[in-house]
Amino acid sequence: MLARWHFAWIGDEFAFFDAARDIMNGAPWSFFDLTWVYQAPPTADTLYLVAFMKLFGADVIVWRFSQVVLVAATAGLLYLVSRPLLGRPGALFAAVALDCG
Repeated sequence: MLARWHFAWIGDEFAFFDAARDIMNGAPWSFFDLTWVYQAPPTADTLYLVAFMKLFGADVIVWRFSQVVLVAATAGLLYLVSRPLLGRPGALFAAVALDCG
């Protein structure tokens, strides 16, 4: 499912994969450059993808799965932080709402 073409029909995701692959293959980059892909996300976002791709392989499935891992980790941390404030049902709702958004 992670490699199905239906999820990339707009076509703007390929630039992010190319940027990560280029950095992984030795293209010059700067940590302070905020204009790597479409002048939108910081280079640190791309560096996370590069690290994940170096560990598990440089293909589109690993690249997409890295995003799944990032969202799951964020939802888990959100649950842990919001549980004392909102209780178990509220924290669970917040984590699920983050994953669905």
